[in-house]
Amino acid sequence: MKLRCPHCGHSAELLDFANEQAARQVVMITADLPKPIGRPILQYIGLFKPSSRSLSWERTLKLMQQLKHDLDRGQITRHGRDWAAPLDYWTQALTTVLDKANEGKLTLPLKNHGYLYEIISSQQSSVEAREEQKLEEKRQQAQHRAPKAQTEQPDYQSDGARQAGAMALDAVHKTLGKTSKRKTK
Repeated sequence: MKLRCPHCGHSAELLDFANEQAARQVVMITADLPKPIGRPILQYIGLFKPSSRSLSWERTLKLMQQLKHDLDRGQITRHGRDWAAPLDYWTQALTTVLDKANEGKLTLPLKNHGYLYEIISSQQSSVEAREEQKLEEKRQQAQHRAPKAQTEQPDYQSDGARQAGAMALDAVHKTLGKTSKRKTK
């Protein structure tokens, strides 16, 4: 059975591809990819092919291993932070990258997974922002719905001012007490 590389056009027997250790590992990784994104990942890997030559099996293997590792753990690391990367994020991000490439809006060949990972981290960041906004709205609604209990007035006076106020109040009471006694006589 002959196989043909869709990116470089090289055609050879399956065993010829399998005899190359890096090619064999790429085939094994590819066979282990989740079905919905296997084909888009292979198309995406094709975006790394230099214009003047074929993409080497070693380079392909390295790219595939990076993707497979992050796919398996369900996370990517971008800008020193781990971001959740469920399968649907991968699908959307791969579609976006491939669409941009087809529209000629990407500089090819790609050098690393940075653009793909940026799309995934942006998706997760948007989700986190929406969740944070929902929590804030719930918190604000809970504050507005809470029954208004009698709240104590905040005490803004210092101890010295409080003592002076108490002394003045005592003086007023003494004066009023004397005045009320005079009126009763």
